[in-house]
Amino acid sequence: MDILRDIARVFENYLRGVTLAILGYMTGASIVLSILGAPYGVLLGILFGAIYLIPFLGALTSLAILFLATGLSGKESIVGIAIASPWTAAAIVALIYAAFDRTYDMMVYPRVVGKSVGLNPIVSFFVVLSGGALFGLLGMILAFPLAGAVKVVLDRIIRVTTGPAEQVSLPALPLRHRITG
Repeated sequence: MDILRDIARVFENYLRGVTLAILGYMTGASIVLSILGAPYGVLLGILFGAIYLIPFLGALTSLAILFLATGLSGKESIVGIAIASPWTAAAIVALIYAAFDRTYDMMVYPRVVGKSVGLNPIVSFFVVLSGGALFGLLGMILAFPLAGAVKVVLDRIIRVTTGPAEQVSLPALPLRHRITG
């Protein structure tokens, strides 16, 4: 039952990796929003990190909340640069935040979670895309732990089939057959 323990460890590592990725996203979003001068930048960064894992809807919800919060704040500048209207400033902030979100999704998340599960970053990227293409939202969520479990099984099969052959020890010669001198 070693293999089940290894698969359980993959799932534990997956949850650890996702938690680390979310904390990184919260930190990055808070920094980006604070630099851009979005109202309640740190609070919004934490909120956006909490809904980050909801594929597509999390990003759209974050952008909508950010656009409304920035537009309604009445700020007409971004990083000290004057903008014509608060809604134009809100659109620019939302676009910059969307670039951060996509970059994190494509570059950071697959590396962090893939490394925690033991997958190569390129394989991680492929796993998420194929999981989403084949099974939609559920496929994207389960892609990493399932790929990690498959990797454990394949590693075990490769180790057993390509490892050195076990030495067969012959039974000891019974005492009655030994010649004593």
